[in-house]
Amino acid sequence: MKFLHKLKSIWGNIQDRLMPICKKAYSVLVVLWKKIQNKTLEIFGKTSDNIESENLKEGTSNFLKNAAVYLKNGAEKMKELITKLINRIKARSVARKEKKRLNPKKKSLGRTIGMVVAGLLAAIVVIGSVAVAAVMIIVTRQVNAEGEIDLEDLSLNYATILFTGTEEEPTEYDRIYSAENRTWVDFANIPEYVRYAFIDLEDQNFENHSGVDWKRTFGAALNEVFSFLPSRQGGSTITQQLIKNVTMDNEVHWTRKVREIIRALNLEKRYYKDEIIEAYLNTISLGNNTAGIKSAAYYYFGKEPMELTVAETASIAALTSMPVYYDPYMNPENNANQRKYVLDRMLENGHITMEQYDAAVVEEVVFKDKSLNTAVTSEIKSYFTDTVIDEVISDLMTEKGYTYERAEQLVNSGGLQIYTTVDTRIQDSVEKKYLDDKTFTVGSTKDLPQSAFIVLDKSGAIKGIVGGRGEKTQNRGLNRATSSQRQPGSSMKPISVYMPLIEAGLINWSTVIEDAPVVGKYDEDPKKSTAYPVNVYKGYLGNMTVCEAVQRSTNTVAMKLCRQFSAQSAFDFLTQKLGLNLVASDNRGGKIYSDINDASMSLGALTAGVTPLEMASAYLPIMNGGVYIEPHSYTKVYDSKGNLLLEKNPYSEQVVSLNTAVVTNNLLQQTVYGPYGTASMAAISGVPVAGKTGTTDDYHDRWFIGMTPEYLGAVWIGYDIAKEIDVYRISNPCRIWRTVMTEVIKGVKMGAYPVSKEVIKMAYCTKTGLLAGDSCASTAVGYYDSTKLPAKCIGGCVTAPAPEQPSKDESSAPTDESKPAEESKPNEESSEAKDETSSAA
Repeated sequence: MKFLHKLKSIWGNIQDRLMPICKKAYSVLVVLWKKIQNKTLEIFGKTSDNIESENLKEGTSNFLKNAAVYLKNGAEKMKELITKLINRIKARSVARKEKKRLNPKKKSLGRTIGMVVAGLLAAIVVIGSVAVAAVMIIVTRQVNAEGEIDLEDLSLNYATILFTGTEEEPTEYDRIYSAENRTWVDFANIPEYVRYAFIDLEDQNFENHSGVDWKRTFGAALNEVFSFLPSRQGGSTITQQLIKNVTMDNEVHWTRKVREIIRALNLEKRYYKDEIIEAYLNTISLGNNTAGIKSAAYYYFGKEPMELTVAETASIAALTSMPVYYDPYMNPENNANQRKYVLDRMLENGHITMEQYDAAVVEEVVFKDKSLNTAVTSEIKSYFTDTVIDEVISDLMTEKGYTYERAEQLVNSGGLQIYTTVDTRIQDSVEKKYLDDKTFTVGSTKDLPQSAFIVLDKSGAIKGIVGGRGEKTQNRGLNRATSSQRQPGSSMKPISVYMPLIEAGLINWSTVIEDAPVVGKYDEDPKKSTAYPVNVYKGYLGNMTVCEAVQRSTNTVAMKLCRQFSAQSAFDFLTQKLGLNLVASDNRGGKIYSDINDASMSLGALTAGVTPLEMASAYLPIMNGGVYIEPHSYTKVYDSKGNLLLEKNPYSEQVVSLNTAVVTNNLLQQTVYGPYGTASMAAISGVPVAGKTGTTDDYHDRWFIGMTPEYLGAVWIGYDIAKEIDVYRISNPCRIWRTVMTEVIKGVKMGAYPVSKEVIKMAYCTKTGLLAGDSCASTAVGYYDSTKLPAKCIGGCVTAPAPEQPSKDESSAPTDESKPAEESKPNEESSEAKDETSSAA
């Protein structure tokens, strides 16, 4: 009796507490529904012009409305059931009291307890139903807020492939991939038996369900609770697996499964089965860092998917669930057993014939040598590959408006097809020379400077590039050929002074300029000023022609001509016509720095400096008939679907006339073959080499930019943290250039530089620089633009005195620059030394 009273008391407490909770839950659900409904209408109202959004809006709205009705009805039903239960308990209590009064010995304790338990269970079921419905609404809202999955724009790790050669006959040069080696293959190129190998193994009902196999799902859920099967059972369909692959949603929680189910149902409404299986076979992980059937077919068998046999296909499909356990290299027996299981399922489902089955079972499956694959995944990419990556990223940002992060992701893992400009023979030869310390030294190999080299063809295409000496140790590290800004020294003179002044008609081959210190408006007190600038030969030689000044790399003549042209005009020509990135004005700590001055423009004493790539491209007009062409490392880029994404149409401009280019080219040949040429060590037998050396006055940077009729090469040497180069021990840049370029042009049919009928070869008076007259005692031959000929010497001139040579004590080191070409001794390494000086700090 006491127990019954206690139970009644407990039930009374439950009744008092449950009813307010139910009322509160109902109110909360009603408010929640109104908020969800308003927010949903607000979101979809913004995209009402989109047909797919309208369909999604209608479907989601109907779902939410139905869920709300269910919630409301459920809450009302719960209230009704609890009220009936309470009334029934009250009625039974009154009946029991009356019955007990009439029959005091009979008890109904068991029945009362049963009713109470049943009531509690009913309440739990109703509340659970309401909770599940609420969770479904919340998860659905979360999925919709994240947006639908678009199979046309999968952000996955597809390998980007670099090609050399033509589009008609491409050759793979390199592959770029980040976390996984993935390559896209279209549905049409996936054989039917390949598709069904995966379907029969993973999802036999794939072609019939709507994204979710409810029978398998509920079975897997029950097994999680009751463990009536020996192992955990997967309920995921191929559609659900695709969702997981695409979203990377791996949260270990039941709400993740709910999200996956909703997404799978939505995906099946938007896409055909063929599109879903295509995406699945291109995203599935198949072991050994491969993803997708195409990459796996190449990795395991070196084949395209269309070339796989049925047995080979089954071997790859076997990897689906447990890539390590079924790895054919690590566990060949496990793979063979699973392969047989896949074949059995395919035969059972009628997707291969008995003849195909029998042949596949006895086929000896031979896997590709794994060592051929591991070398690729661990490879340090070439400097050329680094250059292509940087250029494509830059163009995607400029032309497509992508952020850097998006562009980098697309290049690294977007499955692009990039057609490059590389010549593998040239790239390999440059790399080989830059791995050999003998290329750079004539003495000890201790503390060698760094170096960079770049080779362009006449179209501005990069054919080979190396951004550092020695072994490359990281991908996309410092590329000195494209990133290191260094002082160009006297290599600036031909492009900033001589070429533009010839174009302007202000000078010609034999214009006479006095080699003497520059004294002018920049000297506040001429009595206290020191001679400036100085020359490498530590003296001043008086009057000399432009041709001799170019050969000797005379600083005074270059600076005087720059003043005549104006530093501003030189700056504009370099930046607007030749693509150099120079500093117009830069405030650093309150001090203004600028490259618009005589020293910067004539002697290469720049604020920041220039890269080897910039210098190489700036010299292109001299070998190219006066045409500047933007340097480039690729021609076209296609996306993973084969759509044209980028097409390189390099900027080009006729920056000087053909006549000017021809005259300048012949002038620079004199630096190699002339009697005072500073670049005599660059000479290659039988090849017309033209170019210019460059050295800063502190010997921190040394250059040679040289050309042949087919290729232009630029070399820089120096230390990353600038310090003086030991010119007695470190090889002259002209020698480095000759060593590399001899291999570059090997076997190449050498053409000729552009010529002009208006450029003529004529004799001139060495004293006056005018065209030679009958009475001129000393003459030489030069090249002239016939439309800008100098006057003719009419007599009165005398034999020009021999140029004064520096005494031995005036030079701190022997120099090739004052040595006639025919007297140079290239094989005597100890004769190499400093070329010319600029005032570049």
